[in-house]
Amino acid sequence: MEKNEIGKLPLPNGVVAFTAKWCAPCKIIHNDLNDIKSEFSNITIKEVDVDKEPDLVKTFSVRSVPTLLFIKDSKLVKTILGAGNKKHLRKTITELFK
Repeated sequence: MEKNEIGKLPLPNGVVAFTAKWCAPCKIIHNDLNDIKSEFSNITIKEVDVDKEPDLVKTFSVRSVPTLLFIKDSKLVKTILGAGNKKHLRKTITELFK
């Protein structure tokens, strides 16, 4: 599977958050994604636990958590590393998926 293709992740448009239970910034991302999920019914928001999905971690070259992948038309269009703020996350999703 090529890195720019979503492959076995079942979403043509959405956000994939690579997180870990032991990661404090990942908890912030988790809460932010849950808070804004209802605002974006046209996309799928999915979390991937890096400890449970090592093949996906390798496929997408995830080196740190949290890592957010933005998928549009089944292609990787943007990557954000680390926990930003909810306002920036909302703005990024709006710009990519309006």
